[in-house]
Order: sequence, then structure tokens, then C-alpha cells
Amino acid sequence: AKQVIFFSLTFTSDAILNKTCQKVSRKCWRVDPNNTAIASDPEEKVYFPEARMARVTGVPIYTLSHHATIQEYTEGYQAALQMELGQGGSVWRSIASALGLLDAKAP
Repeated sequence: AKQVIFFSLTFTSDAILNKTCQKVSRKCWRVDPNNTAIASDPEEKVYFPEARMARVTGVPIYTLSHHATIQEYTEGYQAALQMELGQGGSVWRSIASALGLLDAKAP
């Protein structure tokens, strides 16, 4: 099976993300399928589409705040890829290179 990593640009409030998700960088969070923010929200009044998608797919979603800078997006992508793939492996290096995340001086 191939590994899937979802990324989302979010308009969900940082307060909900900080309260219910694992923060992986300054403006990036990992939303797990068992996220509690929507557990008691049967009428879907809480705006948190990433939690709903994670629950339906069973796959964590890495979400980046729409208030982030380009540098913070880059940090978020790097942190998420390192968490999922481990740093330094060939898959990580290929993806990071394709996204322009590798420092030009790195071996």
C-alpha cells in the first residue's frame, strides 16, 4: 500500500486547532481521525472540515493556517514530511526536493 499525506489550507480557528490537534510547526497542525472537536457536533455547527475529512477517510490531515507566511508554510511542510517519512530517507528527500524544501547546501 502507498502512503498518503493530505495537506489543507485552513480557515478553522487557531484556537480550535491548538486545543484539539498536534502542533507540528508554528502554523501547521496534524488533525487525527479521532479529533474530539466535532465529536459532539451532530448538526455540524463547528467549522472544521479537516476533522470531518480525517474522520471519513481515516487518514490524518496536515492543515496550514491561512494566516501563515510562506516561510511558515515551508516549515509546516518540512515538519509534516519529517513526521510521516522520517528525515533523510530517499522518499523524504525526493518529495522535499520537489517542493523546494531542501537547503541548497545540504548533502
